[in-house]
Amino acid sequence: MNNASLGISLAALVPALLLCAFVYYKDKTEKEPLWLLAILFACGAVVFFPALLLEQTLGDVIDSAFADKMIFSFDGRLSYASEGDRFAHLSIFTLMIAFVEESAKWLLLFFITRKNKNFNYLFDGIVYSTFISMGFAAVENVRFAVIDGWDTFFLRAVTSVPGHLFFGIFMGCCYTVWHTYSEAVSIEKDLQKKKSITERKFKCSALWLILSLALPVAVHMVYSFTESYGTRAVTSFYYVFVIALYVLCFFNINRMSGKDASNERIAYAWVLKKHLNIEKNITKLTEKLLREKEGSDE
Repeated sequence: MNNASLGISLAALVPALLLCAFVYYKDKTEKEPLWLLAILFACGAVVFFPALLLEQTLGDVIDSAFADKMIFSFDGRLSYASEGDRFAHLSIFTLMIAFVEESAKWLLLFFITRKNKNFNYLFDGIVYSTFISMGFAAVENVRFAVIDGWDTFFLRAVTSVPGHLFFGIFMGCCYTVWHTYSEAVSIEKDLQKKKSITERKFKCSALWLILSLALPVAVHMVYSFTESYGTRAVTSFYYVFVIALYVLCFFNINRMSGKDASNERIAYAWVLKKHLNIEKNITKLTEKLLREKEGSDE
């Protein structure tokens, strides 16, 4: 690697590292251990390579399926037999890209953090998903920077790299709600075993887990599709969409950071809100146990 390639590669890492630093700074209640964040960032970087290989393989399959609809001119320009074919091809292709990349990041998030003892505050899920996403984005940005040079560097620094942050924020928000909801399910199970409650209100947390993957995939697909479609109207929508994502995601980062609290504390609050008579039930159970104990003593 020559000095120019090394320089642009190092520069390409900066946007991802700055966004990691920003989210880490926003984690003000209880900082996550740096060793864990380094692992998440590194795993996000490593998983880029199998994801890229899978995308290339599936991309060839999708292109083959549309081969009879694609027309290449002598100067290499691509056109389609109809606008519908173009729309269908790009829709399927961008959906595949979004699903492969977000699934790779989601699997890391789930298997590394779901039982980690440090995952105990509301903002933690956002921090974890951000570091995985930024690890992925950093390597992707280096790859494009080396291939394209400085021509696309600044555009990617304000669109593609933050784009991965946006997808990660959607993933982290739903994921941390799933984690807290799961805590509420466990609390209810314990209370039901103790006969403090008769029925459970929190029965399944799978919906939020599914959303933690489905939502970033959907946002990623819309982002990639509108970026690539090429018509003036769609391109205009793309820039409006990116601005909206900036506003929404940084608003959520600030809001979640400001309202950060223990997952367990929030889960208990949810359970108490659903069972307004829970304290009365616990009192009755305590009195019953005391009477039984006094009777056995006699």
